[in-house]
Amino acid sequence: MAWPDGAQALSGSSIRDDPRSPRRLLAGKFGRDPDTRHRNNVLRAIEFIDANLGEHLPLARIAGEAKLSPFHFAHVFKRLVGVAPHQYVMAQRLERAEALLTHSDWPIATIALELGYANQSHFSKAFHRLAGMTPLSCRLRR
Repeated sequence: MAWPDGAQALSGSSIRDDPRSPRRLLAGKFGRDPDTRHRNNVLRAIEFIDANLGEHLPLARIAGEAKLSPFHFAHVFKRLVGVAPHQYVMAQRLERAEALLTHSDWPIATIALELGYANQSHFSKAFHRLAGMTPLSCRLRR
């Protein structure tokens, strides 16, 4: 299923244009920090996460894309991005969910499945915990 044009454009541009975006933050990480040598590995992992939000993304799989061990990857990712890989994945799913809820008429259950949640209930609980509102409330705000 393809992303609605508005949702893809919003989620893609807001990630890249946001001054707090990990891509922007990492772009300025130079100097003597020993983890800067892994900057490209983390950027590759971020691209992989963004491209595969609807799939199951265990740490080992993401670390494999970054060509690092899971433990080392988690440590480097948190130092460079500021949050753990799982927290980043959840934040990206929330951002994509908000875009889909406001820019599409897809049923909430479809959005949940597209973003890798087992069912609508699991998605609604996670969305409420992270966003402070239900998916329906988010949709009605548009």
